[in-house]
Amino acid sequence: MRKITLFETDAGRCPVAEYIEEWERKRRERAVIVRIFEQVEVMEVLPAQIFKKLKGGSGLWEIRVRGHRFLGFYDGPGKLVLVHAFPKKTQKTPLQEIELAKRRAAAYIAKR
Repeated sequence: MRKITLFETDAGRCPVAEYIEEWERKRRERAVIVRIFEQVEVMEVLPAQIFKKLKGGSGLWEIRVRGHRFLGFYDGPGKLVLVHAFPKKTQKTPLQEIELAKRRAAAYIAKR
């Protein structure tokens, strides 16, 4: 079991929630994102097409929902903190997206 938590900046912004809210016009797309998040929380084993650890020792995990990617890390057992979201445009996860997620993860850890 996992519990998904969304990262919040010092200014009170929540980048992942803001990304999801952008899909408000397309309710079906937003509903798919929410449903996948629910599966990630309750299913013990998930297929790699939905949830996988990124290579390279970053400690980041990726939730894949259609053309969307959500990056996060584990803060202790069972607590998955999502720090970044972006539209998938390439086969490989862009390094700039990984670096941004790492910076946000470091900021989250520094705050606790």
